[in-house]
Amino acid sequence: MSVEARIARGSILLSVGSIASLVIAALGSIVIARTLGPENYGLIPVIMVAPNVLMVVSDLGISTAITRYASLGGSRRSSYIATGVALKALLGFIASAVLWVSAGYVASALGRPYIDSYIRLASLLVLANSIVSASTSALIGLGGYVASTGIQVALTAVRVIAGAGLVLLGFGVLGAVLGHVVAWSLLAIVSIAILLASLHELQRPSLKAAREMVAYSIPLYLPALIGIPLGQLYYSILARSSSNWELGNLGVANNVMAPVNSVGGAILASLLSSLPMLSSDREGMLRVVERSLVYTSLIMPALAGWVIVVSEPLITIFYGPSYSLSPLYVTVMALGVMLAPLGSYVWSSYLASIGRTDEIFKAQVIGAILGPPIYIALILSAGVIGYLAAGIIVSAITTTYMLRVATSLGVKANLGNSFKMMTPTILALTASTPTLVAIESSLARWLLAPAVYTATLAIVTPVIVGPETLNSIASTMRKAGFIGALIATMINLDVRVAEKIWGMGRA
Repeated sequence: MSVEARIARGSILLSVGSIASLVIAALGSIVIARTLGPENYGLIPVIMVAPNVLMVVSDLGISTAITRYASLGGSRRSSYIATGVALKALLGFIASAVLWVSAGYVASALGRPYIDSYIRLASLLVLANSIVSASTSALIGLGGYVASTGIQVALTAVRVIAGAGLVLLGFGVLGAVLGHVVAWSLLAIVSIAILLASLHELQRPSLKAAREMVAYSIPLYLPALIGIPLGQLYYSILARSSSNWELGNLGVANNVMAPVNSVGGAILASLLSSLPMLSSDREGMLRVVERSLVYTSLIMPALAGWVIVVSEPLITIFYGPSYSLSPLYVTVMALGVMLAPLGSYVWSSYLASIGRTDEIFKAQVIGAILGPPIYIALILSAGVIGYLAAGIIVSAITTTYMLRVATSLGVKANLGNSFKMMTPTILALTASTPTLVAIESSLARWLLAPAVYTATLAIVTPVIVGPETLNSIASTMRKAGFIGALIATMINLDVRVAEKIWGMGRA
């Protein structure tokens, strides 16, 4: 299998797993959100602030290192994997213990001292998450996309069954948090077992491997370490200046955007687990990176645009009218995906694959320096909208820096062509927006707008993008398994229809 086909296969399988997990999670979140109401539902992300922060802090950048070294192969691969898993487990244990002890102080800092017991319970997530993320990172590096996907889906299913069940039984917020803890703890054991079964040989952790992996990952870790208190500062300001209702609406918006984010994450993971295989073929790697930039510039904005169009009916139907701000938040969040033509879904994986984590470090330091004035000013002036806008601005700055680095390393980033890939999405949104505004019937508006968006996108994409690019994507997808072949068939059909409509010649 070629590297491009492996990237496509990994992106598809990991995306399918993520989306399947999200569908399951959505069902659970609907039950939990409607049962708890915006006020209590808004408490859950606040409770998870500290655990989420410590999950990043305790990673030390090791997850990325595990994926990279596992994909490189060689006789020491098993040693790298064992070392990475051991490091992650040790750091996760320490972080969990720290949060358990300091839960009361964290709750007070968030302006809600009554949630200290919930935070103490959630501290167990940090250790379990460390083990699961280390195992799945290794499996992805080994090309075990199916196993990684299975773990993710199983984790979500257990979490939903346990969490939603406990909420319905009357345990409230406690039930939702306990559902997370049960699921992560169980899957930590399962993921380790699957990883051990996937390794042909098991070597002991190595001090030499640990030093090498830490040297690689520290430039990834230091910006995260700087960003953690900043992130806590930003969210603390947001939590103090926004109501639980607004935070609950933000949580639902995050749920709606999750499928798009999962596809982006799958692309990043697939690139990181595949590009190192071309470490001895610089020209081949550059070609793959340049094509990845074009493909993500086409695919990611199109997905984000579709979510913008369907967000209002989805939220109203499944979450209820109480979450009336969520569609607006979704639209703002989707604008961040429009940074794809700058390479927001490519550069970090490319630089990590070639070992230039120092440049990723510099980009994140720039974001850490510029972030506070941007976040604080926008949060205080525009609340949740300002919080989301600040994230987009900082991301654009760091992405632009990595773009400059990538071009200095020989990547030919044709920004004009990349932004052209986004044009079909803009036209499709332009065509569907009047439908959302002009039609009074909610049902007709909700059915017609997605149809107009999809039809416009399908008709104009072959003309603007060109049959050559679409045929190239279809050719790669055809080698990526059943789902890839199905996508390839749909692309070819779209090209043939466009040829009939526009009179284009065959590529």
